[in-house]
Amino acid sequence: MGSGGDLGRAGSVRKCKRVNVHFKIPYTTRWGQSLVIIGSDALLGAWAVKEGVKMTPLQEGDILFWQIVLPVPEHFDTEYNYCVVDENLDTVRRESGSVRALTIPEGLPQGANVEAHDFWQVHNIRFCPHSKLIFAVCNLPVTSTIPHRNLHCLCVALI
Repeated sequence: MGSGGDLGRAGSVRKCKRVNVHFKIPYTTRWGQSLVIIGSDALLGAWAVKEGVKMTPLQEGDILFWQIVLPVPEHFDTEYNYCVVDENLDTVRRESGSVRALTIPEGLPQGANVEAHDFWQVHNIRFCPHSKLIFAVCNLPVTSTIPHRNLHCLCVALI
């Protein structure tokens, strides 16, 4: 993986295909805070928060989303997570869930778009296989999409 090209035989340059990965996550920050995506690949800072990719806020109704579009080479394979940072890119909060994985499949055309819509991971997210419901541990009934700013997650009914 690299900057979009690699050397073939006899020193010729062969361009590799680029794919656009659209990362999007709902998360409400405080004034002066931003979200950064970090990961195992150098394009995502090689797990260094200050080298990660700062995301752009987007308000949709009552929900604040953070998003970024990254052009990556074909065969891109990385692990990643999100962090909340302050104006100096110092870490305020990290996700407490599992490391995410992204592998771009083979055969996508040049400029193809891949979407990664994530939810902030907290240690108290539970999955209920019987009701097909993803919910955060809270004392509120979950019957539709309900943002819980205090838990920094989004409860979603999948019924």
